[in-house]
Amino acid sequence: MGLLNPGVIDFYRGSAFLMQERWLDAEAAYERADAFYAGQDAAALRPQDRLIHLKVRAERGMLAQNVGEWADALGWYAGGTDFSPEIRA
Repeated sequence: MGLLNPGVIDFYRGSAFLMQERWLDAEAAYERADAFYAGQDAAALRPQDRLIHLKVRAERGMLAQNVGEWADALGWYAGGTDFSPEIRA
């Protein structure tokens, strides 16, 4: 996996959309990033990529929470609770 994989790019796109208050675009970018990381072998991901995936899920959960989609928000947050030893260190 190169330095700028699709997950990283979509994470930063989502963050840029948040700053522009483009909520739906941010949701879509974070969902693409999540799909990329979810399709990867977790053992092959670098700690940086695991952290980005965690941040993607947290940001997407926050977007759902902001519009009162509580079950959706909890699902996004719950999916980001699998911390590996490399992240906790």
